[in-house]
This record gives sequence, C-alpha cells and structure tokens, in this order.
Amino acid sequence: MIPGIVLMLLIPLAMAGVVYIVQRWRLLAGLLSAATAALLALMVVTLPVDLPVHVYGRDIVLGEAVAIFGRELVMDQADRLAMAFLFVAAAAVFIVAWRYTAHSLLFPIGLLVLSILSGALVIRPLIYAALLLELA
Repeated sequence: MIPGIVLMLLIPLAMAGVVYIVQRWRLLAGLLSAATAALLALMVVTLPVDLPVHVYGRDIVLGEAVAIFGRELVMDQADRLAMAFLFVAAAAVFIVAWRYTAHSLLFPIGLLVLSILSGALVIRPLIYAALLLELA
C-alpha cells in the first residue's frame, strides 16, 4: 500500500530532476512541468481520502497518515482544496512561463517549491510547516 501523501511529495521532486535535464528544450520542460502539476491536481481532487484505489497492482490511499522523522503527514478535506489550488496555479504558471523563460531554472525550482509547499500543508504539528514555508 502506497500512501498518497508520499506521492504528492515525491512526484514533483522526481520530475524536477527530469525537467532539469531537459531544460534546454523549453517547450518540453514547460509541458512536463505543467502536466505534472495538472496530474497532481487531478489526483488530489478525484481520489477518495479514505478508500484505497488500485493502480497498476498497487493500492494508493490518499488519506493515510505517514510518519517521517517523527513528524506525521496527514491529508484531510481542507488540505485537499488548498493543494488542488496550489497545483492548478502552478500548472497555469508553467504553461504561461514556457514562452517567456529563456535559460532559467523556473521549471525545476518551481516543481521543487511545489513539493515543499505541499509538504507544508500536510505536516503535523503545524509548527513545522513554518520551517517548510521558510525553506520554500
């Protein structure tokens, strides 16, 4: 069983590395970044929080709590709406920015910041979210 919260944090990190490698091709980097953010927004909105979803032989549970370094990552209904807005806004920025960013690190750093901000939304106790916001 894969917790969905871990996917919300690791997919943008992994894609940031891929986008960094292909950043020479701005259109490809922009499309990959926008598609990643849009896919995550769709995933947050459509997947149920409490029921497992069977994907490619694995079960994904979006609302399952995960403990990392003694801190708990939990997604509830209020976090879903905020994360969906964050991912949709990032996808819109990536779509607009591919045309205007020449040789910049906007796409890989944008995906990295997207991962950190989504981590700040789901971390408990809330005092650690301030650390992640400062890092972002």
